[in-house]
Amino acid sequence: RDVERSRGLGDVYKRQLVDLYPTIVEHTGYEVPQLLEGESLVPLLNDPLADWNKPAISQVIYSRDEAYGFSLRTDRWRYTEWKKGAAGRELYDHSNDPDEITNLADYPEHAALVKKLSDQLKPYVETMRMASDSPKSGG
Repeated sequence: RDVERSRGLGDVYKRQLVDLYPTIVEHTGYEVPQLLEGESLVPLLNDPLADWNKPAISQVIYSRDEAYGFSLRTDRWRYTEWKKGAAGRELYDHSNDPDEITNLADYPEHAALVKKLSDQLKPYVETMRMASDSPKSGG
């Protein structure tokens, strides 16, 4: 059980910074505001083997209205869509390819997984609003 427990703790790295504030609030005995995007990690601190199905989401913006991407990370997979998939998709199997050498997104045997991960990512992508104006330079 100790080996399994320590292995479970290693999975905490996939949690997000938005989860940190609700974790601190709950851990100190205060009520966590419902309006927060993140979720408390206290259940994982109490039991590292507890179920946690929330993926980690990250966002990359190269330049306004030019290229932006969202990634979803699960225990095994990292899936990325660039410009809602129009500029490309990436799928990496971290169990077999931790260095992300082989993009599996276009492999037919992974089509159902790509669809599933894309559907999970969609609510996060839909919240993104790209600014229509370029950043102003100071002067």
